[in-house]
Amino acid sequence: MHLEEAFSLQLAQHITAERAYELFWAGTINDKRAFQCPGEGCTAQVTCANLDTLEHDLKVQPHYRPYGEHIEGCPFSEKGPPSSTSSGTKRRDVSTPAVQTADVFNLSRPNDHFSQLTSTTPSSPKGTRKAGSGGHAQSDGRPRQRHYYSVTNIVQRWLRFRKKNLLSEVEIRIGTNVLTYEKLFKGVYNQDAKSLEKAQHIYWGKAWASRIASNTGYRIEFNNKMNTEGLLRRPSVLIRDDMIEGYPLKKLLIKRLTKAIEENNGGCILFIYGTPIIVPDLRSTTTLAQNTRSFINFNTTSLDMIDIQNVNLFKQLKRNR
Repeated sequence: MHLEEAFSLQLAQHITAERAYELFWAGTINDKRAFQCPGEGCTAQVTCANLDTLEHDLKVQPHYRPYGEHIEGCPFSEKGPPSSTSSGTKRRDVSTPAVQTADVFNLSRPNDHFSQLTSTTPSSPKGTRKAGSGGHAQSDGRPRQRHYYSVTNIVQRWLRFRKKNLLSEVEIRIGTNVLTYEKLFKGVYNQDAKSLEKAQHIYWGKAWASRIASNTGYRIEFNNKMNTEGLLRRPSVLIRDDMIEGYPLKKLLIKRLTKAIEENNGGCILFIYGTPIIVPDLRSTTTLAQNTRSFINFNTTSLDMIDIQNVNLFKQLKRNR
């Protein structure tokens, strides 16, 4: 049965597979088997498949796979609770809620987001659950609001809804703003940068990653151009090493960048939440005119606002169009 959440023995919380993946790469958890069924009082074992696989190599996204025996009447077992059959009504899979509630994209993480709250050892996946920890997950198919903290999570949701032609139907909340996934994402190709300077979207497209000449960071430049005052420029973003060093998911980010550079000559798909910024090129000043050229940059205060995907994703997007 599909599980939206499982109980992490190492974190002592119910978490989604997406968050388990982040916590693994942040070093907070380290055992894909240290999970239990989210049902009240049920200690059936659960593994998080693909937890330790780099996203670029994933054919199936991280997901929970139950492999233990559930208690009698557990709503997350294949048999389901007794009431689901005695009433004559078919129990609906929780992965397809009747009404999709708006996701929430939080632009900053809680301070304890990567903290480990329990000393349960990873070698003991059958650890005892804390009293009162069950009952958090919903098993009746009611829609529930899901909170996300990185563009990577939002991109995976976007890919899923895009494949099912639901982008114009499913909504996401960012602060007080509510919009559809279709409206949130915007390709950079031929967009007018000036008109979008205050328009926050997840901008995306083919890009090239490389180390900068000073060897103090990475530059990722979009392959497609945006328009600025009648001129076409390739937008870019600079990721400094000192930003990466303080990032909890630096191990994962470095692996993505390294793989793009070493295996694909820098080719990747870049997603970035923010706004384009037009920066005058001071070197283009002449005696007749000032700043005859401009750059288009994306500034970001958090590396959670950036996602780097394998360039092969572009072929998948074209097939699913």
